[in-house]
Amino acid sequence: MKVELDLPELTDDERAHSARLAHLLVEKIKANGSIPFSEYFAECLYHPELGYYTGALPKFGSSGDFVTAPMISPYFSYCLANQIAEILALCESPSVMEVGAGTGVMATDILTQLKAINALPKHYYILEISPVLRERQRESIAKTHPDLIDRVIWLNEPPKEAWQGCIIGNEIVDALPVERFTIQNGEAYYADVGYDEKSEQFITVAHRQDEQLTEFMAQLAEENITLPDGYLSEVCPMVKNWLANLTQTLTKGAVLMIDYGYSRQQYYMQERVEGTLIAHFKHRVHNSWELFQGLQDLTANVDFTLLAEAGLEADLDFLGYTSQAYFLYGNGLEAMLTEAKEQISDEMAWYKIAQAIQILVLPAEMGERFKVLALGKNIAIEPQGFTLYDMSQQL
Repeated sequence: MKVELDLPELTDDERAHSARLAHLLVEKIKANGSIPFSEYFAECLYHPELGYYTGALPKFGSSGDFVTAPMISPYFSYCLANQIAEILALCESPSVMEVGAGTGVMATDILTQLKAINALPKHYYILEISPVLRERQRESIAKTHPDLIDRVIWLNEPPKEAWQGCIIGNEIVDALPVERFTIQNGEAYYADVGYDEKSEQFITVAHRQDEQLTEFMAQLAEENITLPDGYLSEVCPMVKNWLANLTQTLTKGAVLMIDYGYSRQQYYMQERVEGTLIAHFKHRVHNSWELFQGLQDLTANVDFTLLAEAGLEADLDFLGYTSQAYFLYGNGLEAMLTEAKEQISDEMAWYKIAQAIQILVLPAEMGERFKVLALGKNIAIEPQGFTLYDMSQQL
């Protein structure tokens, strides 16, 4: 069921931008009859010129479409830095690689904390495909850390040489292209994307099957997950190759992925009949994926069971799974806030800090909805961020 929202009007430039990408997608559909949803998703977000993340339009903050945890409070990044430091201490000549650094605020704050605790890495790699975001990241880091900017190296792909350290990603896996599928007469079909010329709208076309989808449904059945007719959801087949490629040259260290999502049993609950796919457009959340090509963010919740399995297939070890709130507290949030309160005399300033922290940790906000998964490579560690509450049994 579509949720009717009063979405903002497009500017002339936005309308022209979206029309160009829509035209390209229509031509692809006409040539093939339909295209996989993952292809539509990838073009909308990552087309070299017109994609949401590769284009020049604002994406983050009050002028963009959504706000991430690092933008809410620097203490998110300070806590993450404390966990990174514990990992780096066990590596030789370690580096950090952040995947998709957004505005650069998280990288800036992580470097602030690592510098404060004398745990700076040899290099701070940023794997970023957007030239626009790269420049914004460079400005943010250079402004705060002109003495550290030489340590920051932007990459188009993971390092080709062997290295040790920590890979981090905040709200990255949810932006990987997904396939959608639907159940009809007890069988699963891909919910591909077609185009209706009469209404001039992108539509769902469900008639395609393949071995990969059949195997996935068999796996769900083995785990006693049954889905009713009419059920619509997503799966991210590319996550396994993506994670394997990301970690291929990491010889020792850990991977920390933070995102919103569920275990597989929670993800494919029968009552979640419309899946988790949503769009963000100028701080409106809606489920009309077929609108505003190249202008809105598309995202699906993360299947953390699948992500953990991908790690095991990539020869990584499972290190931990917990909620964002417990992860932050396990990495010294309370102690840092106590110290900060002693140094801040302005009651209004402290109130704003406390309000931001509540958004990060309260169950009704981001505290439980966001999860953290840790995977390791040749490293003996029980990460401190996962010691307060172990949720691995849910996977």
